[in-house]
Amino acid sequence: MSSNIFQNICQIHNSKVIAIKLSPSKQLDDNLMCVYCFTENAQQSLAPINEIQKLYETKLAFIKQIHTKKHQLINSSLNIIIDTLSQLKNDLNISIDKGIRLIQNQLYLENQNQKEQQISPEDNEKTLNDYIQFIINSEFSYGQQQQNEDEFAWIQSFSQELKRFNKIQEIQYCLQISEDLKKQYLIKDKNIKPQNLINQQLQTITCNERTPKLNLNCQIHGKEIIMFDINQTTDKDKRLCCVECMPFQYISLNKAQEKWKQFENRKSNYFQQQILDKEQYYESVKEQIIKIEYQIIEQIKNLRISFEDNLFLMKSKIGSILNQMNQDFQNLTQQELQERAQILSKSDEIQDILFFSEYQDIQDFILQQLKEQLQQLQFYEQNLYDNLRSTLCNSQEISKATSQSDQNNLQYFIIENREKSNSNQMEQFTQRSQESQELNNNTQYALQMINENRQTRSASAQVKSKVQENDYQVIEENQIKIEQEEQIYEIIEKVPQDQSCNAISFNHDNQIMISGCQNDITVWEFNNGKMVQKQKLAGHTNLVISLYFSLNKNEFISGSTDKSIRYWQFLENEWKCNQILLGHKRQIDCLLFDNKGNQILSCSCDKSIRIWRKNQQFKWIQVQVLTNHQAYVRCISFCKSQDMFVSCGEDKIIIVWEIDQFKEWKLKQIIRNSDYGYRICFVDDQYLIWQPRNINQAIIYQWNSNLNQFDQSYQNIQLLQSSNGYQNFFPSIYNEEKQLIINKHGRYVYVLKKLINNTFLISQVIEVGHYCNYGSLSKNGEYLVIWDEDSRNFVIRKYKI
Repeated sequence: MSSNIFQNICQIHNSKVIAIKLSPSKQLDDNLMCVYCFTENAQQSLAPINEIQKLYETKLAFIKQIHTKKHQLINSSLNIIIDTLSQLKNDLNISIDKGIRLIQNQLYLENQNQKEQQISPEDNEKTLNDYIQFIINSEFSYGQQQQNEDEFAWIQSFSQELKRFNKIQEIQYCLQISEDLKKQYLIKDKNIKPQNLINQQLQTITCNERTPKLNLNCQIHGKEIIMFDINQTTDKDKRLCCVECMPFQYISLNKAQEKWKQFENRKSNYFQQQILDKEQYYESVKEQIIKIEYQIIEQIKNLRISFEDNLFLMKSKIGSILNQMNQDFQNLTQQELQERAQILSKSDEIQDILFFSEYQDIQDFILQQLKEQLQQLQFYEQNLYDNLRSTLCNSQEISKATSQSDQNNLQYFIIENREKSNSNQMEQFTQRSQESQELNNNTQYALQMINENRQTRSASAQVKSKVQENDYQVIEENQIKIEQEEQIYEIIEKVPQDQSCNAISFNHDNQIMISGCQNDITVWEFNNGKMVQKQKLAGHTNLVISLYFSLNKNEFISGSTDKSIRYWQFLENEWKCNQILLGHKRQIDCLLFDNKGNQILSCSCDKSIRIWRKNQQFKWIQVQVLTNHQAYVRCISFCKSQDMFVSCGEDKIIIVWEIDQFKEWKLKQIIRNSDYGYRICFVDDQYLIWQPRNINQAIIYQWNSNLNQFDQSYQNIQLLQSSNGYQNFFPSIYNEEKQLIINKHGRYVYVLKKLINNTFLISQVIEVGHYCNYGSLSKNGEYLVIWDEDSRNFVIRKYKI
């Protein structure tokens, strides 16, 4: 030690003191021990002298650390309570003021009415004309009570303001914080006290147990092994030491034994914590797994019931046909009798072909329905698979472990058997027809009868067929247009990143790009399409799946499956997390900054949208929670003026929100759909582009000023078939400067162009190697960057027109 107070000499052996005997009842000199004393008293409680100052400093630092943590926690908790109560105070003041104004207005109106009644002329001064005019102008007729519902309309408004006093959630939040603070620093457990923790740490340094007797001797000096050499550079075979070895860094056997126990405890605690984390993780997804299991069972059950219903329908139709066999001729029309006579005039072979064709029409109708249901089941199973995959948040590992589903074989099984059966039966009829000369002479007529019979199908089937033909025609025309359209984004660079990336965002001057890198965030310098990594930001404890840069400041926000939002600022020439926003109970799917950087919008799998604003201390606080969605909220998008935003989720609804005069977001419109989508985007203030999950179209909604709402437009955009999986990340992007929309659907990324006449067309289709792909557009629209799980590269494309 550097201090002279630790430079002592043993009075017995005249040797340097190296340890102290822990016997407080004796004099200090009796407790000082040299190497020889140490050997003679190896079975007693000892403490190395060079540990004394460390013990003192450890205890002092530990006490300071406890006080510092206590001070920080109290300050943090009290600041949160102050912010919450301040916001509550502001909300209540606004509600009180509004309530007072409502009452004052109503009092003023009542006083005005009273004055008007008092000014009215006396009854004895009125003429007959006055009486008649009063009765005619009255709002109710003779014998009826006046019913004026608007007379007390102010009460409803006043009641709404009074209900705002019921801020139970904010009060409970403050109480919860104070209770948590109390639990941590009052008597929660008598065994957990700062002094106990200090004593426990001191016990790990001192030698409170007898030195173990190993019956091993030093290979150099031949004396008993009593310590370990813990110098990191020492060879393994030289670490066992006797008293004469005296290494520079050593540890006694009893202390080594304690430290080994601590090592085993740490290892045990680690494994136990991992098991606990996995159990908690399982509990977090157990509900959804059970739900998916139930839904799959229900779908299979519905398919079975549908099959039975279709079989019953086939029996009913065939039974109806058979019942017509007993129909008397006198009940038939002339045309029906002529048709029967014509059929009876043909040979048995031709008659067999006719009723076989009629049966095939019924069978084809039933099998077509089963085919459609099987295809729906395939889509539904794919949806459930993607939901579970997204919940587990381990796309890389799962995608490697999964293989192609055998569902395609299932959906065509019945069709193949039917075609095979048809082929066999037709071969039999052909053989029989070859034996009959009459069939050869009338084959053409039989085929004509079959065609006429098939032309008499129901009108609904004809309409359905026409619709399908039109759809295929639209797809073919759309594909021709896509092939003829010039590719406006060309690949200029590829940058490898092996770690999974689920989100990308550019800053306001297109000089910085940030990307998710599993649990971290990578900051790139972006210069003319060249990417150079500058910094990697750690902090999130699970996958980063949403990123959003401020439109005018050096700051951005990140969302993760760890349920937190982090606010990052560029301070002292590096990016730092300045605040963690907690409130969501599940993963953060999408984030928004407003244009001024004063408001954050976030949506989550906890079915909520949360609004965050800065308080007087410039800290983000939660000011509003929107809970109108009934399932996962996947995407949100601001309109150009930012007085509205739109949200979509897995409850198959789209909600349009608008802000009121008190800066609170209110529900404006609900759009219900037959499917749900992961992406929705405002185009200026007049259009919404929504991407359904299982429909190969981009649906466009247009603002209807007469109805004050959005209506579905006629100009939906037909997309290519893509049924190999979807992901809820990679939000749609609208760039006003280039008038372009970037829209992902499956493994395709579409570049949509908004024309002068407010129509939309596909300018480019980018086929990405994997449906797990995530990208973003630079703010000026010059660069499009996409990462996918197949190539594991950032593919940089540049706008060339």
